Amino acid sequence: MEEKYFVNLKFCVFVAGWLILPVCPLRHYYFVDKPLTWSEAQTYCRQKYTDLVTIENAAVMSQIQELVSSSHHNTGFWIGLYSTINWKWSDGLAGNPELYWSDGSSFSWSNFIPFGTLMGWQTVLCAFTSVKEEMQWRLKSCEARLPFVCYSPHGDVPQGGG
Repeated sequence: MEEKYFVNLKFCVFVAGWLILPVCPLRHYYFVDKPLTWSEAQTYCRQKYTDLVTIENAAVMSQIQELVSSSHHNTGFWIGLYSTINWKWSDGLAGNPELYWSDGSSFSWSNFIPFGTLMGWQTVLCAFTSVKEEMQWRLKSCEARLPFVCYSPHGDVPQGGG
């Protein structure tokens, strides 16, 4: 199993008089090239780091793309997004699926592939992306086995040495 990491080195500061304070939360990202189900990947990330990666904006997505590309991995990998779907007997889907980040962060930005299709009559689907597909997100069965990306806040030391 191979683990690679990326550290966001951007330094954001807030200047108040003579006081300079860092205000941007920095995160470490870890690509784990070990195919697991989404739930197994989440457990792994929560035990060794913090959680599966949350992608809040294009800058974070670019960092993840750089990390995974440097591992020469171009197929799909799990991210920390999942959906719950309420089905109806009469017409299928009851509204839009509700989307959640694994770590509880609010869902406000996405990069889903246009016209993505849901798979079968599953009630929970998990998100993955790939460098080869320009980092566009897709949903698939959470039981599929894929590598994954974890994160930990800056300063946190991964359990087991990372």
